[in-house]
Amino acid sequence: MFDVDYKMRELINFVEERNPIWPFGASIIDENGNTLVMATDCAHISPVYHAESLAIHQIALHFPLENYKNLSMIATSEPDPMSFSSIIWANVTGIPIRNLYWGASQMTIKNYWEFGIDFDSYQLNQKSNPQIEITANILSKECEILFKNAKIEQDKINKTHPGKAVLSKDVSSFIYLGI
Repeated sequence: MFDVDYKMRELINFVEERNPIWPFGASIIDENGNTLVMATDCAHISPVYHAESLAIHQIALHFPLENYKNLSMIATSEPDPMSFSSIIWANVTGIPIRNLYWGASQMTIKNYWEFGIDFDSYQLNQKSNPQIEITANILSKECEILFKNAKIEQDKINKTHPGKAVLSKDVSSFIYLGI
């Protein structure tokens, strides 16, 4: 097992450095507590590049899946329906993400931005096979501060899609590989 709070702080630091104006981040941890990948949202490049799906994509590209039986994902926020579905599909296709830990809830995120689909991860998990073990509110106050600060910064720049105004178009800027 690993120290979830420590790994969330590691992710928070990564997100603050790589994408402070859109701080949705995800990391994938192996059974031994090694961080295999961290990613932050870069939907300004592609709408499918949410942190969770980008992290899963990197696992599929760079890691021999036969070496892993029980991976965990840590996310700065509760995954939206697309991101949660990518976790489900990862499991179906042999990427064994069995545990999910998140910081800020979708309800917290909606205090700053109104978007997405009003369907939470618990509802999706109930309908999925296999079901994923969910632990919510990991360092939730620290994660909420990320989103609050991001909203303040976004309000200073392009209100339509702030990431396009200031963020890199290079996907590798938003990824860490623990190889």
